[in-house]
Amino acid sequence: MPDCQEVKAGLPASLAVLEGKSGDSLTLSVDVNDMQFPYSVVFESRTIIFGFVDRSETLPDLQPGTYVVSWAFSHRSKGWKHELTARLGQGAAKVLDSRSEENRDNPFAAGSAVICIQ
Repeated sequence: MPDCQEVKAGLPASLAVLEGKSGDSLTLSVDVNDMQFPYSVVFESRTIIFGFVDRSETLPDLQPGTYVVSWAFSHRSKGWKHELTARLGQGAAKVLDSRSEENRDNPFAAGSAVICIQ
C-alpha cells in the first residue's frame, strides 16, 4: 500500500496529487466550448475521454496504488476554454486544468496528475 506523503515527497510541487482510499471511484469531467480538435484524457495509458464536447467518466472501485492521469487540449476557435476536474469518492472536485482565451492562456495544454489510493 503506498504512503501518499512519500509519493508527494518524490514529485515536483507543481504536480497535483489526489489522495483517496481503497474502493473510491474517480470521476473525471471535462467542460469545453467549440473544440476544433479532439481533446483526450488518459488514465494509466488508457484513453478514458476523447472528444469535442463536455464529457464525464467514472472509474469505479480503485485499488491501492499510484496512478497517473494525463490530458491534452488544443484550441483554435475564438473564445475557447476548457476545464478538467477530478473527484475521488464523495470528496470535492479538484480542478486539474482550466484555461481560456479570455485569460490569455496558451491554447495548447498538456498535463498530468497523480492519484494515490491507500
